[in-house]
Amino acid sequence: MPLTRSERRLKAETYEILSYLGLVLEEIEEYPEEDRATRLIIIKQNTIRGEIVMKFTVVDEYLTLIICHFYFRRPKSKSAGYSNLWKNPKFKIFNHYLMDEIYTSLKVKLIHEIDPIPSAIRVKIEKVTALRNAITHSLFAENRRQYAKYKKVMYDNQEIFSMAGLSAFENDFAAIRDYLEARAWPSKS
Repeated sequence: MPLTRSERRLKAETYEILSYLGLVLEEIEEYPEEDRATRLIIIKQNTIRGEIVMKFTVVDEYLTLIICHFYFRRPKSKSAGYSNLWKNPKFKIFNHYLMDEIYTSLKVKLIHEIDPIPSAIRVKIEKVTALRNAITHSLFAENRRQYAKYKKVMYDNQEIFSMAGLSAFENDFAAIRDYLEARAWPSKS
């Protein structure tokens, strides 16, 4: 099925942005030969960094959602969302001055205090958080103390900027997401 007009426009805009950032694989031949390998490494690492940050953000959002469900009435369905609650000043203040300000680790502790989180899930959240912190707070995360002996950013004994490392990360994320989603939206059965 062909793309709609708006999808074609969005595709063109996305390609333009990727090209501007030097992230289009098809344009690699346009770079000087001595820069190509470096450019390919940057493309690979930026893609994986973006995925890590996005998945971490999803985890943090689920944690916030679970906390909001504890302190405020849970919407009847996932699709209902919190649009009505955002009109409530108490809900806004709670989110803007508490949820937006506290670290993921504190959210995990709070939820665990409400109803314990399995240790395997807590460990996975800690690993994802540590990885996200490393890659967002260091341009050369491989130089951080925890990775210095490997000279690579590691995740489950795999280099994160490899398929094996990314796959290990994605598996942990899937387990975290499944647990947190079930906790946020328990089945009625």
